[in-house]
Amino acid sequence: FLPSVPTLLQLAGQLEAERDHALDRPRRDDDELEWAEDADLARANAEEAASDSLSGSFEALEAEAEFSHVLFDGGEFGVGATTGSAQEQDYLGIPGLLEPDQVRTLLRQRQRSHSRAGSSRRGRGGGPAPGSADGQQNPTDTTTQARHRDVAALRKELNSLVATWARKTGQPHGQIHTELRQACGGGQVATATPGQIQARIDVLRARFVRRV
Repeated sequence: FLPSVPTLLQLAGQLEAERDHALDRPRRDDDELEWAEDADLARANAEEAASDSLSGSFEALEAEAEFSHVLFDGGEFGVGATTGSAQEQDYLGIPGLLEPDQVRTLLRQRQRSHSRAGSSRRGRGGGPAPGSADGQQNPTDTTTQARHRDVAALRKELNSLVATWARKTGQPHGQIHTELRQACGGGQVATATPGQIQARIDVLRARFVRRV
């Protein structure tokens, strides 16, 4: 018994042909029919595999990600860390050769350290931090978080417009992003400034207006 693998079937057919030749065994009609069917099946499988490999395509799209928190052993760590801050790096830079209990201990230590640091900033001087009311978040921190939300909203809007334009024109997403970078300056979406992202949004909107 042989599995229906084209290469194995072909090799088996060659071995049988060599055996029959060595034994001077006459070939029967039913043998020829059987191996003809196997050969047809092998060719069909080979053609199908080739078509699958040729039809596959890959297109690199831009992506972005922001740090949220670390999940480990059912616990959440680093929830208050700001994206791009040193606190975030404390959680992302954890050595990968530690034992699970060591990782758990390290995460808890850093979480407590950051929590104490945040509490001391808010309550420095025995009362609410300057510019805050009743120990609420510092306005500077609020502004930073609002800026991050605004940038995330701009990136989301730009990616949505790029996807819509790609569906309308058939252009790849990567090509559209490249054209926008060349027209408006800046790097990829993840590193572009809010002004550069807004400029790209305006360019795409203008394209939609002209196309209508």
